[in-house]
Amino acid sequence: YLYYTDFGPRPMIGRVDGDCSNHSIIVKTSLSSPVHIALDQTRRVLYWTDVRLRRIGSYNIQTKTVAMVLSGIQLGYPFGIYYKDDTLFWTDWVTKCVHSSSVMSLNQTEKLICRSKRTDIPADVTSTHPVSIKSTLGTCSCMPPKFCLTSTGGVICRCPSGYQEDGNKCRLPGPFVLVATLAALKAVSTKGSNHWVATIPLPPQRKVLAVEYDYRDELIFWTDVELPSRIQSARFDGSELRTLVTHIPTRDVCQLCSPAGLAYDWVCRCLYWSDECTGEICYICLNRPETGIKQFLRGLDKPRGIVVNPSRKELYFTDWGSSPRIAQASLSTCSRGISTVVSLQTNNLQWPNDVALHPGKSALLYGNAGQRGAYIGSRNLGVKFNVQVMSVGHLFGLDACNDTMYWTDWSANRVYAAALNGLNMRPMASFRGNGIKAVCLLNQAVVGLRNIIVSVKPGNVFDAGRAMTITCKVFPDLIPLRIVLLKDGRRIKELQNAPSLTYEVSKTIVEDCGRYVCRASLDCCSNEAAVTVTVNRTSYADHST
Repeated sequence: YLYYTDFGPRPMIGRVDGDCSNHSIIVKTSLSSPVHIALDQTRRVLYWTDVRLRRIGSYNIQTKTVAMVLSGIQLGYPFGIYYKDDTLFWTDWVTKCVHSSSVMSLNQTEKLICRSKRTDIPADVTSTHPVSIKSTLGTCSCMPPKFCLTSTGGVICRCPSGYQEDGNKCRLPGPFVLVATLAALKAVSTKGSNHWVATIPLPPQRKVLAVEYDYRDELIFWTDVELPSRIQSARFDGSELRTLVTHIPTRDVCQLCSPAGLAYDWVCRCLYWSDECTGEICYICLNRPETGIKQFLRGLDKPRGIVVNPSRKELYFTDWGSSPRIAQASLSTCSRGISTVVSLQTNNLQWPNDVALHPGKSALLYGNAGQRGAYIGSRNLGVKFNVQVMSVGHLFGLDACNDTMYWTDWSANRVYAAALNGLNMRPMASFRGNGIKAVCLLNQAVVGLRNIIVSVKPGNVFDAGRAMTITCKVFPDLIPLRIVLLKDGRRIKELQNAPSLTYEVSKTIVEDCGRYVCRASLDCCSNEAAVTVTVNRTSYADHST
């Protein structure tokens, strides 16, 4: 754990886990100005100095009891404090000395060193003696994101809070939502009523605003808008940290000034961002980095929320400028230029902060904030707007999965969840979040080209003369595809704009043996799955397809 003092308007002594999660207040009484703290790890006792009360207090971690150790005429203004080998050391601003006392006989104090100059006021105190570092604990050999903890038994490796042990690795048990905060990325569980909160083990961030996730390669993307702005990616364990885009003020387009929104096209593997500062939406294709950064939309006012729908080849975004709106643009191909914009919604909007896609419901959710009323609305794509309107606080980030929507609320400093019909609204975590991304099974299923299944009836091995049916299926059937079936490298059937293909043979012969490959493709990428069929020699029969 990490222990700390707070001498603000509500003085306290707090504790957090080693990864800075699970904050708790352990002492909040008998305090006025606690300034420094020391720990006796053997007896598990915490000591602190209180300048205003002119005392040294203690807290027994095991019994959770508070006690006064030294006070009154024995102390002037105690400031720094240190514990070592059953002895307390502290500095005193009145005596200008470093004092010590055995914890076994606290009524007997000793002055170790004093300063005579008026301007010399001793502050903190510690020890650099090598004995203070116990060599018997061993060395730290934990692999990130595991971190080292020292105990009386030695050094142990622990996963960050919220993570589960998986051999030598740490993993986050799903489902959960990723939430961007100013200084970190957090994961909040969405299952059950007790929502754990985990901090993604990343280097300190400055001002994280948007977050996105790639199910195909299992990468997190996020934007940091503190200049120089940047877009980065990493895995859940904090490994493979990369900076994808950085602020370049001399660039003519896509300078990356204030990237407020992120969206990932999992089909073409292109990452989009909206920039409130430049009024642009730009993108970079991760599978073709040599093509560089491209401008997709320009001349916008204050674009913020952004989401892509590869199944409909559309991009949706919010603009909270002088003429607030929710709009869409066409994703005609993976090699795209400047697109045209069609406004979908302009009425009753003030600060349309975010937009989210619910693929299972073919619905577009949007969140509006502002003094004229904050709410979540929705659009059934191709039908009409405002199917469902739900009042909320100052909504900033919004996403959905299964039958639940999730959002961050700046007015309440909380993360909320509710059913799509607006019922069962509930808080999930108490902190101020920015962007939010739901990581769940339904959203994972829509990564269409990753899930290809080839099935054979009556099985992979059978006798000649029987009927055979080979089915190629791409899950889910959201994306217009070109599907080709090949036998030993030779094309035998092809379908356009179809999520599945069926190939039938009424009477098989031995020559129907072979390796059948189902290849699904778009204009930018493809994937395939294969199966080997064995036809045993019995009687022969002509066959037709």
